[in-house]
Amino acid sequence: MTKPKADALGPSGPGALAWWDGEVVQDMPDLAEELTGTVLQIDQFTEWLRGPLAVYRVTAAARASMAQKAAVTRWLESSAQHVDAALADGRLRRLPEWYAKPAVHFAALKAGLDWRAILASAEPQAVAAVLLAAAAALRRERVNRGRPPAVARDVLLHAVVEALKAAGLMPSEARHRADAILIKCRVPTPEESVARAARRGRGAISV
Repeated sequence: MTKPKADALGPSGPGALAWWDGEVVQDMPDLAEELTGTVLQIDQFTEWLRGPLAVYRVTAAARASMAQKAAVTRWLESSAQHVDAALADGRLRRLPEWYAKPAVHFAALKAGLDWRAILASAEPQAVAAVLLAAAAALRRERVNRGRPPAVARDVLLHAVVEALKAAGLMPSEARHRADAILIKCRVPTPEESVARAARRGRGAISV
């Protein structure tokens, strides 16, 4: 049974997603080849790896979510700036489901209004006011940024290297196998020195 995490993916409030290791990493690769000749139990190591791998994937997904939030915020502001065109081309009847739709509906409710009624009225000033209020709310909303994906990858790499060294592998062999394990898990591995990336991961943990 996987341990629940306290972290959330994306912003707090509507749309926030609490996550568990088993939900983020449902399927693990077969690491028999990568662990051959070691004293490690493949099943136990694979189950341990699920946790660090989940942290890495959530970090990458959170960064993607941040980029989407920024794009939606700009979309709302642009629609407000060109509200006549936005009303004419129908884009406001098809709000992006993630971020825009809940933000706009909440902004309307906060003003004591109903978004569908405002949209039906086609009053440019009222529509623009709600769009700008929604965009402002998204800009104020705190997002759990976490580590950049490259740093999260280095932390994951360091954790795997240390686990392999603890099983008796020499550092160079541990780094070589850790690199192969990350590849098997579809994690982008360092284009530069694996040793340098693992050291960065160790440094990131100590910060």
